[in-house]
Amino acid sequence: MILQIENNKILTDVTALDAVQNPVHGDSFFITSEEKCFSFYNTSKNQEDGFWAPDAELNIYEKTSILSANHTDVTAFYPNVIGQPLDEIKQTYQKYEADGVEYNNDFRAQLVLDYKIGILTASQIYEVEAKIKNVRELVKNGDWLTAQNAMLSITVDGSFSQTMHDDVSDYINNYILNNY
Repeated sequence: MILQIENNKILTDVTALDAVQNPVHGDSFFITSEEKCFSFYNTSKNQEDGFWAPDAELNIYEKTSILSANHTDVTAFYPNVIGQPLDEIKQTYQKYEADGVEYNNDFRAQLVLDYKIGILTASQIYEVEAKIKNVRELVKNGDWLTAQNAMLSITVDGSFSQTMHDDVSDYINNYILNNY
């Protein structure tokens, strides 16, 4: 894991804060020479009375596994944030698992709604659930990449329509794109 900050939120030194145009209350930057964040505080309605101050409580970094475009790796400035590799992986998978449970609940609720409004019958729902049971279990366990792979072997037939297949595949693909 690494910690990254958007490039436009990184300045080299405190004097660079003076060059920030029209700061508003809450604007924050990571100052590399100070190895910490500074935030702009405006205690009155007059912006000229505002001031920049070190903000030890503020974390403007994002924890990620791959450095994103237009971001800078600032891991070295936060030595105590990143844990041991196994602990980091466990923590990441806790999020993946929670997101998978949420997606599974949404998927199941949609099937029940489709049943209640007459779009699908109970036997059609059973057919759909049986068809993608493995994928749903993988997602609930937080194994999104494996679920993506499993979707490749699921064929469209019976009650499991092309639209359903595309919706599940697209959701999994987008989740991986945005979270891995």
